[in-house]
Amino acid sequence: MGCFFNIAEEQVESLQAKGLSIGNKEIAENYFLRNSFHHVMDCYGRLLMKDDGSFYENATFDELAYLHIFDKEVKYIFYKAISEIEIGFKALVSYSFIHRHSDSDDAYLRLENYREDKALEAAELIATFVKAYKENKLNDNKTANKRAKKQRNQGQQEQSDFFIRLFHELRFEQAITFYSCMKESDQAVILKYLSQQLSQDLGTKIALSSKQVISYLSNLSEFKERILCGKTMLGFQCRENSVYCTRLHSYYDIKSADKRKDVYNIFITMRVFLYGNQFALVNNSLRRRFKQLHRLIGSIDPATITNMLGFPKNWHQQQCLPQLERDYGTSDSDVAKAADNSLKKTATACEAKQKTKVSG
Repeated sequence: MGCFFNIAEEQVESLQAKGLSIGNKEIAENYFLRNSFHHVMDCYGRLLMKDDGSFYENATFDELAYLHIFDKEVKYIFYKAISEIEIGFKALVSYSFIHRHSDSDDAYLRLENYREDKALEAAELIATFVKAYKENKLNDNKTANKRAKKQRNQGQQEQSDFFIRLFHELRFEQAITFYSCMKESDQAVILKYLSQQLSQDLGTKIALSSKQVISYLSNLSEFKERILCGKTMLGFQCRENSVYCTRLHSYYDIKSADKRKDVYNIFITMRVFLYGNQFALVNNSLRRRFKQLHRLIGSIDPATITNMLGFPKNWHQQQCLPQLERDYGTSDSDVAKAADNSLKKTATACEAKQKTKVSG
């Protein structure tokens, strides 16, 4: 380990020579060993430096480390929310498709159930489904007889369950492609659900289009990939503008002529898929991190950071969105508590039945 600490020591000394105030060199050396000196400096160090390569007056290692931590925490908030959106979207699409095509046990394998102008993409998806189905059959050879008997009795349900499980395992972009390949009549069911949900949250009637939904989902998927690559979100721009939705974007004072590629616009479009407590939790969690940023960063204007994300100036000073005390979309701990209470009630009921049988 000695050689590594020698390198870290030289790196810390180089920062001090450029004007960065470091209270505890050992802490700084350990931090760079765990987080990569060049990653931290390339992504966040430049924000505290002048054009000549020296640090701003009063810039500290604590500020540098916090900018790195801030980026990681905010990315985690987005990653968790996007993952919830992905799971919910996959469930909504798969259940809706099965319900709409309940007269066929292999509707997802039939090209006629997709849009004609998306035949190529649909064919590729069907090939993916067929391959997965064959692999699933091979993995279940040991129970082939039992499965065959079950399929004779519950063939359609078996196929439906398999499709739902398989759809959940698709990559996010594959699920988005599947939705784009669905017939307009099938898409309409999902659009109606999302529109009603968003209309209720914003208090105004909104009718979403498939073009808008696909645009928002594509940008969410792109941003998720950015997060998974470990790159900073500061200054991130999607490849395409999110499609303008008058009622949604005007609610956030965004005009149709404005660019809509930054992290703030990703945050806004998340409201289409997160509702009630889910979106409030994301909003309030980000607000807390932004307030902390403004409290802990002093050598530069903290708004420099939030502007790189596209958030309006002083966004953190807005009021929190109301959160319910108990909602299954609130947090993992709430879900765990609710499940625990449910299990306790079930156990109590079983014990009561058992006592009744014994006494009888």
